[in-house]
Amino acid sequence: MQQKKKKSGLQRENILEAAAWLFKRKSYVRTSLDEVASRAGIKKATIFYYFSSKEHLLHEVLCECAKRGLERHRSSYDPYAAPQESLAKVIKGHLIFNIRDGFGGISTFEQKNLSPGLRKSYTALRDEYEQFFREVVQKAMAAGQMRQGNPQLQARLILGMVNSVSHWFKPSLPLSIEDVGDEICKLILLASETDNNSQ
Repeated sequence: MQQKKKKSGLQRENILEAAAWLFKRKSYVRTSLDEVASRAGIKKATIFYYFSSKEHLLHEVLCECAKRGLERHRSSYDPYAAPQESLAKVIKGHLIFNIRDGFGGISTFEQKNLSPGLRKSYTALRDEYEQFFREVVQKAMAAGQMRQGNPQLQARLILGMVNSVSHWFKPSLPLSIEDVGDEICKLILLASETDNNSQ
């Protein structure tokens, strides 16, 4: 019984990963369940064993994206690090997650395809991540390590800028994704006294 449950869980994960890969590259609207089944190596009917509709599949993909992003940042966040360092780490981590993780960067563009009920469920998870990010921004702002302003608005503006990178970034570019992350941090964070003295 335990082995059967494990196999079932792996198959569900396989479907989610296949859907995420296609949604990220083709969009939700332009992806068919036949394509999801083909990429997952299963019959289309198997999808409906785990998900009642294509929309519910999208909902689960978006929720998985939010969960993975939040878990990644919470596990790597160091509350004892300097606020500037913590914010830079979170910004770069979010950027790398969007580009390199199979689930990263999907929610920004696809949540509009959810019906109000499912969107509300997903939004609760998204808001939890935004709250975490906003708190990191507030700490950097309170420490005078970034320009003063509305923490909620600034957090959303930063996330919007980071999320937009997946529109144009390609691995073939001269700059690596880490280089892009460094440039974003230069725009947002104020130079430390050590940096100023070295110039």
